[in-house]
Amino acid sequence: MQVPDDRRRFDTQLRVVGYVRTPYRTLAECPSTPSGDAERSRIEILPEYSAALEGIEAASHVVLLYWLGDADRGVLQAVTRVDGRVRGVFANRAPTRPNPIALAAVRMHGREGDALVVSGLDCLDGTPALDIKPYVSRLDCVPDATVDWMD
Repeated sequence: MQVPDDRRRFDTQLRVVGYVRTPYRTLAECPSTPSGDAERSRIEILPEYSAALEGIEAASHVVLLYWLGDADRGVLQAVTRVDGRVRGVFANRAPTRPNPIALAAVRMHGREGDALVVSGLDCLDGTPALDIKPYVSRLDCVPDATVDWMD
C-alpha cells in the first residue's frame, strides 16, 4: 500500500473534552448491552469546552465518542459476544482495537451546567470523552442495515 506523502499535514492528536461519570468501577459491573433505561450517567465537560454545549438541550439523544484507555491496542481479532466466533476487530464491536474509540447513542435527560445527564452508557467511571454530537435520526439511522451474523 502506498502511503500519501502529505500524511504529516493531518493533526491526529485527540483532545479530551470531558469525562464520563458512571456507577461502573469494574468491567464486570458494566452492562453488556446497555439500554435507554440503563443507569443514568454524567458527561462532565471541561471548562474550556463549555461553550460547545450551547444548544445541546434541543437533542433528545446524543452520540458520544469516548476512549477505552485500558483496551489492548495490539489485538486484531476478538471473540464476538453475539455468537462466540473470532472475527477481525473491524468486523465486530470489541473494545480491543488499534484505536480504542467507542461510540454510543445515548438518551439525554438534561443538562446540569457543564454536564449532560444521559442513560445508555456501558463504560467505566472516569472514561475520557472525545466528542459529542446530536443524534439525528434521518442522518444517523439506517433502518435496512444488517450484519448477517448478528440477526
